Amino acid sequence: MCGQGQQHEPSHRLRWGAKPMEGFDVARRNITSIHIIVYPCLDCQAAPHCGTMPHLFGKKLRERRMQHQLTQAQLAQQLGLATQSHLSYLESGKSAPSITLAARVASALGVTVDYLLRDSIPIHPPIPQSTAAPDEADIPRRFGEQLRHLRTQQGWSQTQLADQLQPFSQAYISLLENGQKAPSVETLVRCAEIFGVTTDMLLALTASAQDGA
Repeated sequence: MCGQGQQHEPSHRLRWGAKPMEGFDVARRNITSIHIIVYPCLDCQAAPHCGTMPHLFGKKLRERRMQHQLTQAQLAQQLGLATQSHLSYLESGKSAPSITLAARVASALGVTVDYLLRDSIPIHPPIPQSTAAPDEADIPRRFGEQLRHLRTQQGWSQTQLADQLQPFSQAYISLLENGQKAPSVETLVRCAEIFGVTTDMLLALTASAQDGA
């Protein structure tokens, strides 16, 4: 299981005892015999919260990096990535970003998180914004507070919101709102679409969100 409420299809099956490939998450499943099922999750820092890969994220990342005249190695260093290859995986669409990483990219390249994560927003022109990326540990709290505010403003119960976000349960919505669960990229984007707001607002990165509007 990768992210919340989402399961990647296994991409490789290896014989029992085979050495797992570096940079891959490995899960063992006992059916009629024991298999090692390998799930691609090449952005190691994104692994705990990775979700569906926005199709245009890599292209937008590359476009903005080149406009800033940065090499992959230079931007990777700014983003705190271990190696340049992590950024290469992101730009080529082989790795999905975490929300934290998307926020760092947005801050470093002067665009909104919404621009990076939503495929409905075209590559050109970019949506400019200057804001500091939130701490990873602060994302669940920020998201939870905004989610609760938007839900109550809509007059929905947690159960009604869960119905909109199937297959999530009311209990799961409660965990999100209380900051006990970090949302996946997919959950963040889906919530933004349901409430008609930006992902930046859901992360309290905009002035209106920070003021509690």
